[in-house]
Amino acid sequence: MKILHVTPSYFPAVQFGGPIQSVHLLNKTLVTEGVLVDVFTTNAGLENFPEFCSRKWKNIDGVKVKYFSYYGYIHYNLSPQLLISLLKAVSEYDLVHITAIWNFPVWAAATACKRAGVPYIISPRGTIYPETVDIRSTLLKKIYYKVLAKRCLQNASAIHYTAIDEQSKVTNFLQLPTASFVIPNGIDLNEYRNLEEIPPFVSFYPELTGKTYILFLSRINVKKGLDILVKAFFKVSVHFPELMLVIAGPDNEGYGTIIREELNERGMLNKTLFTGMLSGETKLAAYRDAEVFVLPSYSENFGMSVVEAMASATPVIISDKVGIAEDIKKEEAGIIVNTNVENVQEAIIALLADNHKKKEIAENGKKMAKTFYDINAVVKKIILHYKKTICSYEKENSRVG
Repeated sequence: MKILHVTPSYFPAVQFGGPIQSVHLLNKTLVTEGVLVDVFTTNAGLENFPEFCSRKWKNIDGVKVKYFSYYGYIHYNLSPQLLISLLKAVSEYDLVHITAIWNFPVWAAATACKRAGVPYIISPRGTIYPETVDIRSTLLKKIYYKVLAKRCLQNASAIHYTAIDEQSKVTNFLQLPTASFVIPNGIDLNEYRNLEEIPPFVSFYPELTGKTYILFLSRINVKKGLDILVKAFFKVSVHFPELMLVIAGPDNEGYGTIIREELNERGMLNKTLFTGMLSGETKLAAYRDAEVFVLPSYSENFGMSVVEAMASATPVIISDKVGIAEDIKKEEAGIIVNTNVENVQEAIIALLADNHKKKEIAENGKKMAKTFYDINAVVKKIILHYKKTICSYEKENSRVG
């Protein structure tokens, strides 16, 4: 089976958030299962590295990747050369897997597949959640959806969602007739097997010496609910004066400036540590040593950082807008809150005051991460859906022929 994955940006452009990591982990694990996977993408986020500007194949952990230069807006990724190459190449593949919606490479790949008679799957990755569209939509985006994006979705052989919540809300919101399936993102559990051997987080950030901390680890973005967490932390700190707030993640859009101003107004800036994006042992140590992980997102199709925190045996508090919230609630693997300050504040205080509850949630979370999100199990499900999609497409076209 030969798969082409098309995505606007790709590893190692990790500053664009969780999908960069999860898509690459999916692809490199597919390769270990004997699936041939190639990737067409742009050099968004990698513009300053000449090796990602040549349009030559690069081997990234066994996955062959071509990075094409783009023009204009970094989050649209206009690339005529990518389109030309897709029109020439898609017929060589059994299936094309497209990630995202609002980007030129998505339209380019869907168009190439339609012309060549090649089936394709689209993974929106939360980009067409009703809440996301309401928060960030513009008239231009609505026009773009009606003119281009809607057709890409309707012509797809299937839509891949990472959570039942995303599937239900998006299907109802957009009234999509396209077939769909749900398979979660996966994580490499091997990374979490020897956490006790990693140096303490305080060794990377000595300013935390003698302190405990709440962890927020995600992109610093308006939809992540950081404004809620800042207000809640202000009230929590009255009860736990030694508690710190660690905000870890890239700030690509400047939203961190607003958060810093809000913290400063409440006299909480000296109790907050901004680390920027974390990776490797530092990231794992941040998860492991946190008292609690909090993600009060207004919209989140999946929440990779939530699963990573659970795999690290750290108790999680998340909003009911996170796609896997219902699953976590069912497994008693975290505390689910509404997107308001009072709920978040009360949940943090209750958890910090109850060590037994903290331990119970942490253990349930770790078990859930192992049971639901092991990348090896996820890939086996993806392969089955790839095969099913190819087979269905061939049968449909043989009837038409």
